This record gives sequence, C-alpha cells and structure tokens, in this order.
Amino acid sequence: MNQADELPPFPPEWNEIIASAVHDIRNPLSSMLTTLEILRHLTAGSDQAAKVIEMLDRQVLSVSDQLERLLRDPASFRRPPL
Repeated sequence: MNQADELPPFPPEWNEIIASAVHDIRNPLSSMLTTLEILRHLTAGSDQAAKVIEMLDRQVLSVSDQLERLLRDPASFRRPPL
C-alpha cells in the first residue's frame, strides 16, 4: 500500500469545488493562448520574440494539462501528512 492509499478520500463536494476552480482558471488560460497566437503573428521574423512566446506557450499548456489531470484524478495532487 502506498502513502496515497493511506489518505482519507476527498469529501464528495470537493469534486464540484475542483470542477468550478478548473473552469475559472481555464478561461484566462484560453485568453492567454489566443494572445500568444496574436503575438506570434505580430512578431513574425523576430527570433527573440519567438523564443519568449514559445516558452510562455509551453507554460500555459503545462498548466492546462495539470488542470485536466486535476479533474481526472484529484487524489494525485494530494500529499501525505508530514
């Protein structure tokens, strides 16, 4: 048995709280991705701008992936008590 199995389950209402929080965070992430796409077109030809945009794009997509994981498996984010 691993440490995650030893933790008590989330209360049922946590699923709604997590889903609501993820929804509220997705909206600004979507706007950020759209803005990055606009910046990509406005700064075409600038290697420096392209590097920064790609870095930001990866970070936003990483947060988006983490949100999806949180929805699928909230327990994976739990840490055992110290």
